[in-house]
Order: sequence, then structure tokens, then C-alpha cells
Amino acid sequence: MSDVTITAKPRFDLDLWARYTRLTSGLILFTFALTHLLNHSLGLYSLDVMEQVQDWRKIVTRHPIGTTILYGALVTHVFLALAKTATRQAFRLPLWEMLQLTLGLLIPMFLLIHLADTRASEWLINFDDSYRNTIPGYWPKNLWLPILLVMVVWSHGCMGVQFWLRLRPWYRRSLYLWFALALIIPTMAIGGFLAAGQAIAAERKIKRLEKRLDSAWYQAPAPVMP
Repeated sequence: MSDVTITAKPRFDLDLWARYTRLTSGLILFTFALTHLLNHSLGLYSLDVMEQVQDWRKIVTRHPIGTTILYGALVTHVFLALAKTATRQAFRLPLWEMLQLTLGLLIPMFLLIHLADTRASEWLINFDDSYRNTIPGYWPKNLWLPILLVMVVWSHGCMGVQFWLRLRPWYRRSLYLWFALALIIPTMAIGGFLAAGQAIAAERKIKRLEKRLDSAWYQAPAPVMP
């Protein structure tokens, strides 16, 4: 009798699928955050360039396919992160994981406020959420919100990338470079946001002054001819 070799079918590994799906959705969100911060940083150079690049980004992010991918990644990432935490056998988390989870839970709270001023306003009342229209809503009393959102989102994302790449030899060899970029990018983004806010405030001040001068000119009495 000849030996018969039976090959078992590979079993579907739900944990592995969840891990890769969580990683993929996280990378999509991190890419969006990175391009958003780089867009902010252009405020250090020019407000007009900052607006132009935002328009280019919106071609992708505001497209139905781009919107579906982005918000699908957001919902998927949050759900899988919470499911991972809820199904842990031990609830004592390492300090870095507890910090990352805490930052991740803070993001939706701040993000909802931000979306109400941008994407939701565009959908509901056809609001033009350009930098020139949205930054004055934060300037200067509510600047803490976008700055805190940048710090929370960026810190959470960088911790995820660090955990993903920590064992890669090429990453470990250039760790100082990546650490420097992790500090420089949000710093430039916040600086660009503040520079843009100052430029917009100056533009509005000039426009108000021009209106006052025009009003004073038309209200001035006509000169009396001798």
C-alpha cells in the first residue's frame, strides 16, 4: 500500500489578520497626518502656497474613494485597537502601550471638534474650509485645540511606527535621524500654523482699515467752492 500524504489546509488566523489590518489602517491614517502637518509647515514660507497645496490634497482626500478609504481606516483602526485591549488576557499593559492607548482614546474627542469646524461644516452649510476661513476660528483664544491635536495624533502615530519598525536593522541604524524628524515635523507644522494665523490676522486688519478709509472718504463733506 502506498503512503498517502495529506496536506492540511492552512487555518485562517484571525489574530494575524487583525494585526495586519490594524497596521494597514494605522499607516493610512499616519500618511494623512504626515501630509497634513507638512501642509501646515508651508505656512512658514507662504500662506498662498499653503492654500494651494491644501487644494491639491483635497483632490485626493475629498474624493469619494479617498474619503471612504480615510474614514474606513479610522473606524477600522479604532475598533481593532479597542478589541485588542478588551480581549487581552492580562490588563496590565506596558507603560508605552498604556500611553499610546490613552493618546488614541483622546484623538476622537479632539477630532470631532476639529471636523465640526471643517469637513462637517462643508457638508452641512457648504462652508469653504480653507486656511483663511478656518484658522480665524481658533485665533487666538482657541489655539490650544489644533496644537494639542497635532501633538496627540503625531505622538500616537510615532509610537505605532516605532513599535512596528523597532527590530528592523536599517531602522535601528538610522534611529537618530527618524527621532529628529519626529521632532522637526510637528514643530514646523505648529510654527507654520502660527505664522499663517499671523498673516491672516494682518490681512483682515488691513481690509478693515481699507473699509474704514473708504467709509470716511465717502462720508466726508464735499469741499465748498469759493
